[in-house]
This record gives sequence, C-alpha cells and structure tokens, in this order.
Amino acid sequence: MIGGWIANTGSLYDSEAGAGFIGAIVTGFLAGYLVLWIKKIKVPKFVQPIMPIIVIPIVATTALGLFFVYVIGKPISWVFEHLTDWLSGMTSTSAILLGAILGLMIAFDMGGPVNKTAFLFGAGLIATGNQTVMGMCAGAIPVMPLGQGMATLIRKRLYTEQERETGPASLFMGCFGISEGAIPFAAARPAQVIPANMLGGAVAGAIAGAAGAEDAVPHGGPIVAVLGAVSGVPMFFVAVVIGTVVTALTTVAPVDLSGRKRRGAAVAEGAVSGLVPVPARVCAGAPGAGVVVARQAVRESQAGPAATGCGADAEVLSGCLTQQTVKVRLDAADKEAAIREMAELLARTGKVTDVDELVATALRREAQGTTGLGEEIAIPHAKTDAVTAPVVGFARSVEGVEWGSLDGTKARLVFMISVPEAAAGDEHLRILALLSRKLMDAGFRERLLAAEEGAVLRVLSEIT
Repeated sequence: MIGGWIANTGSLYDSEAGAGFIGAIVTGFLAGYLVLWIKKIKVPKFVQPIMPIIVIPIVATTALGLFFVYVIGKPISWVFEHLTDWLSGMTSTSAILLGAILGLMIAFDMGGPVNKTAFLFGAGLIATGNQTVMGMCAGAIPVMPLGQGMATLIRKRLYTEQERETGPASLFMGCFGISEGAIPFAAARPAQVIPANMLGGAVAGAIAGAAGAEDAVPHGGPIVAVLGAVSGVPMFFVAVVIGTVVTALTTVAPVDLSGRKRRGAAVAEGAVSGLVPVPARVCAGAPGAGVVVARQAVRESQAGPAATGCGADAEVLSGCLTQQTVKVRLDAADKEAAIREMAELLARTGKVTDVDELVATALRREAQGTTGLGEEIAIPHAKTDAVTAPVVGFARSVEGVEWGSLDGTKARLVFMISVPEAAAGDEHLRILALLSRKLMDAGFRERLLAAEEGAVLRVLSEIT
C-alpha cells in the first residue's frame, strides 16, 4: 500500500506526474520478491517471532520506498507520461488507426499494464466529453475471452478436457467485459493465443472507431451495451462479433493446419528415420485428410503375417502387439519418463536385450523431431539392435503427456514401435502406416480411450 502511494506521488521523486498504475504494479512485484528474499535469511530463534510483525514490514517498506524514490521512480514515470501523451496525440488522427492501436494494447496482456494504459486513457477522456475512445476500448475488451471460448467450441479436439470446460466460463466472462477470462489459454499457448487476441482486438477497436461508437462508462463488453451505456449499439455489436470470430479462427486455423502437416510428415518420415523415400498416397476417407501413407507400406501390410517377421500367433499387427505390451494406464508425467516406461513394457516380451539403449535410441529420434502426431497421439519409435524382433507397445495416459505436438494436445494414446536394424525398412514403415491409417478414425480413438481394461486389445485388433 505504501509502495503504491509512493508510486502515485510524483513529488517524492521530482516528477510532475506520478508513475501511475505501472509504477504501482512494479512496486507490488518488488515488494513480494523482497519479502520472499528476507524470509530466507537465517536469524536467531529469539528474533523469529517478531520477523513477520515488525522486522519484515519495516525493512521491506523502507528499502522499497528508498529504491523507488532514488532509482526507478522517475524512469517509470517518464514511460507512463510519454505513453499517455502518445495516445492523446492519436485522438486527432484516424479513428480507425487509433481504435486498432487501442485494441492491440487491450488484447496484449489482458488486464496487465499495457491493457490498463489503454483502458485508463479511454476512461479519462469520458469526463472531457470524448466518449468515442472508450467506445473503441469497450469493443475490444470482450474479444479475447469470447474468441478463446468460441475456439474451444469449433475445434474441441485441439483442447484438453480441462480447457474445454474453461471455454464456457471464458464466454461468460467475455459477455461481462472481463478480459482476464482469456489468460488460461494465453498461459498455455502464448505464441498461438496472444497474436490471435491482438488481431481480433485490433479489428474490433478499428470497427468501433470507424462507426463512432461511444461508451459513457469505464467498462466494456456486451453488458455495457445491454445496460444502455453505449451509443451506436448495432455497430458496437458488429465490432465485437467480427473481432471475436477473427480471434477464434486465427487461434485454431494455424495449429489445425500445422498439426495435419506434422501427422503426414511423421508417417512418411523418410530422411529423418533413415528410410528410403517411396511414393505416397492420401488415405481415402480419413478424417484428417492430408495424412500421407507410403505405398510400399500398404503393400507390406497386405502381404500377410508370413512376410512380416512378427509371428502369426498374436492378435494385433501380426503379433507385434500383444496383451503383454498393453498398459491401460501410463504413469509417466513427461515424455522421457513415458518412453522409459514404454521400453520397460516392451521388455516384458523378452525381445529387448538392452532397455537403456532402446530408451536412448528413442530419445535421439525425438531430438530430431517430435513423434507427437496431434489428435492426442504419439508414436515414439526406434530401430536398434537392442531388440531381437519387431515389437509394439500401447499405453493410455489419463492426464496426457506433453509431447510437443503442433496442435498443442497432450498425448493420451501412446504407441511405441521398436524394430531391429535389419527390419528397419519395410517392417518399420508398414507398422507406421497401419497405425496412422487407423488412428485417423475419430471413432476408433474414442473407443480406444473408453475401453475397459479387458477390452483394449479387442479394440486394437481393428488395426488391419
């Protein structure tokens, strides 16, 4: 509290205006970290009882106050003043440009310093009779939570179950002008979400500015229009809707496309896996059109058990995948641990002579490029003489394992393929082709996720 008062009182550090809310935010973080540091200092036992009551408050407040007054107060105040002056100068230029800039700022950090600078700038002009600037801000404020909530509805498969549950809450918060509703999505995928938010916010702000929508209260979102604080309501809602749609589409489209490309590349990986490139075709009827399957692999898959080397006695993939190599619940929480757990699963068959070497080979393959295909699927694989015959394992993860998939999904269905060096060509590619072709069937994935322990292998037997 004292740090915030110092930040707002410019006369203490020779500034015409205080450092405003930016300075207050800085002092808040500094105060927290300073107290944490003081608490780590070892003190005699007789001093410990008075540390939280007297020592920490006095020392932290004094140190923070002096540091702000003599070191950072004036520079922060300078930034705050010039940012506000720059925005004020924009009011005399194009309303569309100003609206786009304010929309970008509003969407950038969703309630953070940049957002608050734009918001307080608009709110401060209300008293002067200029309500159009606040109208631009009000149009951009709900776009981030509404857009991210909409994205979870139009591309559910790109999101975890928890994120899908967060979607409706984000939509609700957006309706009431609470931009912080988009923060969970931005925290999970900042490189994907923040640019999409900014683009949608800029579009909404520009449209609101072009339409001359006005907002008479320092708040935003559909709620202010419903309660009668906005003039030009139809165009205000047009700005919000278009900005929301832009954010939603630009959030999901790049990841959707890149995820499809990655799935295709992982199946026909050629140079990365050391296989000879062969002609390819697109799987007919596959939901993820664009998944590439090698023709040579298809021919191998039709050749029958005798041509595979896996053995004809078992149920799945000509005996490469058996009940021994199926695990209903994967315990690992990260990729490296998951690969080791899968390697130990394969070792049950007696076909693995060196678990550590198998793990190391699979990790070297991951270093070349993730085997996370998206759609909650990962297919780590290794060609190594640490195994004596081709073997495939399968495990499910309840929470999902972060595998670096381009669509952002965690791997819940994990298949591990391991073949000896001598079988690395035809056999490796054949198994990849069979797995990828079947895993593109959404119904098959759902059955595999939902199957009880005794029924998992029966579902897997559909891979033919």
